[in-house]
Amino acid sequence: MYATPLVGLIFLIMGCAYTYRLILGKDLPTELLGKLIKIIAVLAVAGLIGLVLGRFVANSYWDSVFRQAGYSRCYNSFFLTSKWFTDAWAQDPAFCRDQEVQRMMTSTKYKIDNVNSYLLQRE
Repeated sequence: MYATPLVGLIFLIMGCAYTYRLILGKDLPTELLGKLIKIIAVLAVAGLIGLVLGRFVANSYWDSVFRQAGYSRCYNSFFLTSKWFTDAWAQDPAFCRDQEVQRMMTSTKYKIDNVNSYLLQRE
């Protein structure tokens, strides 16, 4: 998700090239087409690297932020939620084993705000 603007830029370049062809009824000059293909290739590779590297950097950042705030990762909490794979973090390790929290995390009906509200009520 961190490299999404690059994908948009690729589509913009391709759209401009095809619009040129549609309006003028002829292909782009070979030199320009070759340059555009190189630009698109570089953006595609940068986008793929950005996807992997961006996710790694963001996960490392949030890991340190949560640990500094006093949270600990709930082991065996790798949930497949309705949005994405999610790790759970809690200040009290007892919440990691709470069946209701696990049910809410895996359900499509509840969002993270609902889980937070439930945990605040439990405190």
